[in-house]
Amino acid sequence: MMGGEGSPEPSRLLKKKGNIEMENSRSKTREKIYDEYRRLGMTEEQIKAIREFDDKVEESDRNFYEHTTLMCDLKKKKKKSYAEE
Repeated sequence: MMGGEGSPEPSRLLKKKGNIEMENSRSKTREKIYDEYRRLGMTEEQIKAIREFDDKVEESDRNFYEHTTLMCDLKKKKKKSYAEE
């Protein structure tokens, strides 16, 4: 661990910062889509239902990727372990 005892590694800080920036970008994009729905004549009730659905899908995706190791990540780890031998 770099940066002293108990401090996060720089790569973890960058990941956290990147996630926040990505989250802000995603939120802005979603708001633009909802504005377009309003322009096309959808009611606030309809947009609210879409927003709730989008929130549930996003939360589900986030939970899945937080608790799942992707096959491509397993292959990277496997290549590293072979290279170390």
